[in-house]
Amino acid sequence: VPSLDCRLGVSDYVSGMERYLHHIGFELKEKGKGRIADLFLRNETTGNILVFDVECTLPSIRKEAHRTTPLAKAEEEEAKKTRTYTDNYDISPTDVFPLVFETYGGYGPRSKEFLKMFTTAVAGGDEDLAGEITKYMRDRIAVALHDDHAILIDELVTRNNASTYKTTATRSRTM
Repeated sequence: VPSLDCRLGVSDYVSGMERYLHHIGFELKEKGKGRIADLFLRNETTGNILVFDVECTLPSIRKEAHRTTPLAKAEEEEAKKTRTYTDNYDISPTDVFPLVFETYGGYGPRSKEFLKMFTTAVAGGDEDLAGEITKYMRDRIAVALHDDHAILIDELVTRNNASTYKTTATRSRTM
């Protein structure tokens, strides 16, 4: 598993966003389809590249596994995203970090792994500081998830109200 080393703000990593993997050094497999990474980190010393794909997903109450197994949807999406990259590029699954968050606040296993790796690297091994950074990041992610969830609910309510209004208006004209 790759590790980050950025104690005291010193880092050998260069980052970028929204790039095709074949533009940052990965070989596109024959018959592979180009994929865009949301974020990548390249270690300038080792040449290793970590690829990140972020997704917020909604577990479905209609699926048995989502109702009965914690993080089932997050794990499904992580596996799907990892396959998407490894099926199309010559890339190790350990270099792919699907950062999947469920709308109800659950983190996929790779998301948790990355969060721990990141906070440990930034804190330089200081466990107390790593804990504070983790709490800060989790709070910010939770707020972002809830803000988007609130927007989604507002849009659904607005759409339902508009639909109800249209139906009521149509009925009153026909009566």
